[in-house]
Amino acid sequence: NAAMVGPRFVEAVSDLQPTRLLDVGGSIGHYTRMLCERFPELEATICDMPNTIELAHEAFADDPVGERVDYLTGDYLELDYGEASYDLVLLANVLHQESAESCAKIIEKSVRALKPGGHIVILDFMIDDKKCHDLFGCLFAVHMGTRGDTYSLAEMTTWLQQAGIKEVERRVIDDIRWVICARK
Repeated sequence: NAAMVGPRFVEAVSDLQPTRLLDVGGSIGHYTRMLCERFPELEATICDMPNTIELAHEAFADDPVGERVDYLTGDYLELDYGEASYDLVLLANVLHQESAESCAKIIEKSVRALKPGGHIVILDFMIDDKKCHDLFGCLFAVHMGTRGDTYSLAEMTTWLQQAGIKEVERRVIDDIRWVICARK
């Protein structure tokens, strides 16, 4: 669904002006491509499983943007993202697939990978703090069952602050999704 959401997402983060991106769980790079098109100086790394990275290689093979994309192959729960290497770490539709414990771990590793002043950006489905008012978010949480959840701004802010983030901003991009921009 990146084709529909992507333009609104890119507009929502256009003020960040990144030069080095880590797209955690980036799949075949839909959001990476859109960000590279928007920011001509951006160099990007897509992090995902080996079979998905093979598909990403194919997707970028004949694309001029592909010259600015490299890959970190493996399970994002287990990989080391590095330290102070990126000014933007993107978690697009990743956290809802994971337990709260795994989300905190992913965010901690993402924040460690950020340069000072860099941003972690979370694109996901929104739900209110009581988890009872955003109908789509509630239904999506039920759909995720025991593997993941729809997480509230309060939950995400807690994980971000525990990882050392001080500034957290929510940007709503449509009726069911938000972008959380958090600055290190």
